[in-house]
Amino acid sequence: MKLADVSVSKEQLSFLGVLRLLFETIWLYYRWPFLALLGAGSVSGLFQLAAPKVFQSIIDRLVSNTIDVASAVWLAGLAGFSMLMGAMFKFFAEKVSFYVATQVEDRWRYTSLFRFYNLPMSWQDHHDSGEIGAKLDRGGSAIWSILHEIFGERLMVSLITLVQAADS
Repeated sequence: MKLADVSVSKEQLSFLGVLRLLFETIWLYYRWPFLALLGAGSVSGLFQLAAPKVFQSIIDRLVSNTIDVASAVWLAGLAGFSMLMGAMFKFFAEKVSFYVATQVEDRWRYTSLFRFYNLPMSWQDHHDSGEIGAKLDRGGSAIWSILHEIFGERLMVSLITLVQAADS
């Protein structure tokens, strides 16, 4: 099924309707990058969650005076490794998020412009087609902003970390 053949109903014009339509597009065309994004976000969340737990263990052992220098150094290295891996997987998740958001934006922007430019010339003569084209272009930019903000930049990895923290 081509995206140009998809019709949009009035119910899909709400924010949640638009999100549902965008996620359907992602699942249809970019399933594997999306799953890689979820995986990288989950792994990043695990590592970001592990680092404070290791530091907590070091402090608890220092307070109870049951830690030797070798164990402290090993645990500090483990905490550093966890922070490094968490940052690395978060970076990867952000890059995949950028890719997915850009691809979905391009797909919807060019599909909408294609459909707009294929309208009859008589219709375009009676409407301000430059203004409509600019609105379509701004809509494509909005799609990128929504997806990139939701996926990689701020929400996705933090949400996964929060869910994992609530489970422990």
